[in-house]
Amino acid sequence: MMRLPRPYRNRDSRVCRVTRLALGGSVASFIQDLRYALRMLLKSPGFTVVAVLTLAVGIGAKVAIFSVVYAVVLRPLPFPHPEQLVRVFDDLRGSNDQDVGMSAPELWDLQDRSGVFQEISAVAPSNSAVGGGDRTVRAESLVTSPDYFTLLGAKPQLGR
Repeated sequence: MMRLPRPYRNRDSRVCRVTRLALGGSVASFIQDLRYALRMLLKSPGFTVVAVLTLAVGIGAKVAIFSVVYAVVLRPLPFPHPEQLVRVFDDLRGSNDQDVGMSAPELWDLQDRSGVFQEISAVAPSNSAVGGGDRTVRAESLVTSPDYFTLLGAKPQLGR
C-alpha cells in the first residue's frame, strides 16, 4: 500500500466520508446539488430572474385556481349538517330538450311517500323585475316552497 505525499492528499476526505455516513448519501448529495445550483444561478442573473418570475407566476396561478376550487367545490355549505343535504331532481325533458322540472303534485307525492328523507323542499330559478317608474331591472331569484329555509336550518336576513 502506498501513501500519497501530503500536498496531494485530500485533507477533507475523512470529514466528507463521515458526513456522508452521518447524514446519509442522499442528503449530502442534495446539499451538494443545491450549492451547485445556487452557484450557477448567481453566474447567470438573467436566467435567474426569468426562472424566479416563472416560478412566481406559476405559484400565483396555482394559488388562485385552488382558491376558486375551494370556494366553489370544497368549502362546506354554510348550513348545519351540510353532509345530510341531498339534491333530488326530475330528468324529464320537454320540447327543445328543455328541463321541465318537477311539478307541485309530484313534489307533494314525494313528500308523502318518501320514507328516506326527513324533509323535502323545492326550489326553482326565476327572473323577476325589480324597481319602479322608469328604472326597472331584471333580477335573478329563486322560487322556493315554504319549508325551504327550515330544511336548511337558515334564517332569512330579509323577509319573513
